[in-house]
Amino acid sequence: MTCYTATNALGRAGPSCPQMKTATLKSRQRDPLPVPKGYEEILQPDFFAETDQLCFAIMEVKKPRMAKEDVEADNRKLPCMMKLALDMLIHANVQEAAVIGFLVNGGVCEVLSMTLQHEAIYIPQSLGKFKLPHDGLDLASLLLALAC
Repeated sequence: MTCYTATNALGRAGPSCPQMKTATLKSRQRDPLPVPKGYEEILQPDFFAETDQLCFAIMEVKKPRMAKEDVEADNRKLPCMMKLALDMLIHANVQEAAVIGFLVNGGVCEVLSMTLQHEAIYIPQSLGKFKLPHDGLDLASLLLALAC
């Protein structure tokens, strides 16, 4: 079993385990999404996580009451970035490659998954939606939900 710990851009990590690999959380202010050589477009998700320079999680965030066009742009952009990240994982011979996407719109987060079940068929699958906690009472109910 391989364990992962998240680090921030400064390299600070949590506790370790015997076969620890480090996953780095990056933001668009400094880091573009890793893409194949020769790829023309520079993609900058709001946040992404990578290990060994291979992206495995991507997050697009919109604050509440954003224009519908901006939200729809993220709805189109996220699956494209997930496909590129999945292609990079497959090219690196990662077994059972999968990419997770988080689409945050205001106080709701949708979690998506993308794997390659059949050649050249990329379909983002919604794993579910949840409301983000916005105060201490929400955090308490989140703990109760996680305990189930």
